[in-house]
Amino acid sequence: MKALFEESRQSLGSRQLMKQLRKEGFEIGRYRVRRLMKTLGLTPPHSSRRW
Repeated sequence: MKALFEESRQSLGSRQLMKQLRKEGFEIGRYRVRRLMKTLGLTPPHSSRRW
C-alpha cells in the first residue's frame, strides 16, 4: 500500500488507492484503506481551489 502511494507521487486518495489494490487482487474496502492510510501517515496534498 505504501509502495503504491509512493509510486503515485503521493497523490492517491483512499478511493483511488482502493481501486489500485483491487486491481492487484486484494479484497479491501474504502474505509479500511482510509484507516490504514491514517495509521501509516499517508496523506495526499490538498489542492486549494479558488473560485
